[in-house]
Amino acid sequence: KFNFPMAFSTTLMCYSGLEWGNAWQQAGQMDQLLRQLRWPLEYFLRCWNNADQELYVQVGSGGQDHGSWTSPERMDPDRPAYKITASKPGSDVAMETAAAMACGSLLFKTKDAQFSSTLLTTAKQIYTFAKAHQGFYSTSVSDAAAYYRSQNYTDENN
Repeated sequence: KFNFPMAFSTTLMCYSGLEWGNAWQQAGQMDQLLRQLRWPLEYFLRCWNNADQELYVQVGSGGQDHGSWTSPERMDPDRPAYKITASKPGSDVAMETAAAMACGSLLFKTKDAQFSSTLLTTAKQIYTFAKAHQGFYSTSVSDAAAYYRSQNYTDENN
């Protein structure tokens, strides 16, 4: 699992629900969209440890995962997990994760107020952490560099 592209796609899907919610409703797919988005949003919540100020951003090895055409459940159970911290920052992935959670908070506001509130609180914590500890995730998590190397983090930083 690479959280950077997952956070981007989650943000984009959440935004589509906010921007074109009527179309999702008319198609009878809004509930399906919410079900599909809950999974990555709940996963992102589990990735953040506010007390230790660390965010898990990748599970598995890029080379191993991309070299195997099977489900994660059938792979070697010793898959590494990577995190960013104050000393190993990744403001690009952290801010994209915060954006996904903030957008999700807006989308779930009228459907599940408690979940919405938790997403917003966590998004603010991650954003604050990322602003305080700037750096590229691909530098801190070298395994990600071959797959998701940022050129800058100013687009997520504003």
